[in-house]
Amino acid sequence: MRPKKYGIDFVISVNRTTLDSLNLKKTANKTEMTCNCWICGGNEKVGINLEKGVYNCVRCANNSGNMIDLHIALQKYGNDRDLDRTAAEAELNKIFDSLPDEQKKNYMDSLEAIINAPKSASILPIEKRDKIYSRQIELLTLSDVDYSELKNRRKIPDSVIAEKGYRTTPVMCEEFIGEKAVLTSGAVRCENNGDPSPYYYHRFKDRSPLPGYYTLPDGHIAMVSRRPAIMIPVRWRHGEISLFQLRYRDPPKDTAGEQQKGFRKYAWFTSGDKETGCQITGCEVIHHTFSVDKQNEITPKEVAITEGPLKADIASCYWKMPFIAVAGINNLCQLPEEYTWLKEHGTEVIKVCIDKDWLINPNVCKGTIDIIQMALDSHMEVDFCVWNEDRKGIDDLLVDYGPDSIICKHINNDIWSTKAKSWLSDICQHLKAKQKTEKQEKEL
Repeated sequence: MRPKKYGIDFVISVNRTTLDSLNLKKTANKTEMTCNCWICGGNEKVGINLEKGVYNCVRCANNSGNMIDLHIALQKYGNDRDLDRTAAEAELNKIFDSLPDEQKKNYMDSLEAIINAPKSASILPIEKRDKIYSRQIELLTLSDVDYSELKNRRKIPDSVIAEKGYRTTPVMCEEFIGEKAVLTSGAVRCENNGDPSPYYYHRFKDRSPLPGYYTLPDGHIAMVSRRPAIMIPVRWRHGEISLFQLRYRDPPKDTAGEQQKGFRKYAWFTSGDKETGCQITGCEVIHHTFSVDKQNEITPKEVAITEGPLKADIASCYWKMPFIAVAGINNLCQLPEEYTWLKEHGTEVIKVCIDKDWLINPNVCKGTIDIIQMALDSHMEVDFCVWNEDRKGIDDLLVDYGPDSIICKHINNDIWSTKAKSWLSDICQHLKAKQKTEKQEKEL
């Protein structure tokens, strides 16, 4: 339970040096901060909620907790100290009690202000998000540049491009498009007996409950404008659009022919950086290339899994295999529940199709182990898909070589416990040790 005399901002101040080394940042939302994860290494993946006094990493299923847990974790990471909960809370109380009265009052006032601050709007349920996002697709277009990327470079047929609903992010008139999508979707009602003149729509009055949209001071609704990117619908179990992933265009190359460093190809379509915007927290992030009938929920006997919705769409097109896609190789928080649902509705085998760099990247290798382990824990068997061809992803492999190039290594619980898990774990530990050595050599 949160101590009444201070909030998580006090714990942040106690561990400020460690958090600064993890690139602690404020967000547009005054009740949240972000930093890099000290477990998976993900940039800005840890969110610290000042209002609720909790934190979590969107990648790591086991890196979350309250302010006491945060102090324990940061003391272990930054100072190599092992504290239990009793010792950690006692230490924080002792530090707080030693502060000057004025500083104590500042922390107490800060806690009270956070508790009394306007609460964030709860996110719209997926049925309403689907209506607005589907209307958004009708109002937007796919640019010639992005069409060429999908058609000519990624080799996606025209019929699939149309079916999936890929679009280009708006760069102009975002207010008009966003407001029209909400107003004409039938997902939300207006106040004043349906009179739209004030533009204060139910659920959008003070803060948007929809990622990618935000509320303007005069009550109008706007859609965020981003640099040009392909909007990829992330579809849930019955075909509903839960949210969008953005695939940005490749940056221009410099005079030496090198692309700019630090460029992120993929991001979420979110308005979390706006004060009246909405983050994706609460959205279903696992993408499905297949749709299950709501009345008769029977899932395919075999389902493949990969990373990224666009990759899954392409692979499913060329393999004729139903796919699910996680958002990232270590963003697996929703996967156990997804596996349970698949098993309960008929799926028996999970085909694991992870990028080939599981052989060279320890984070990808660890994520692969977790994906397999979770499937086996859900009482399904696994086909671990590998290939000899020089292609990183399952999508490029299938486009160039077809399904016959896939080698399926069947894994059940017996094979996993006696051979496969230790083999993959050894590879992962070797890669981590190699990575650590290379880092130390660079620092010398």
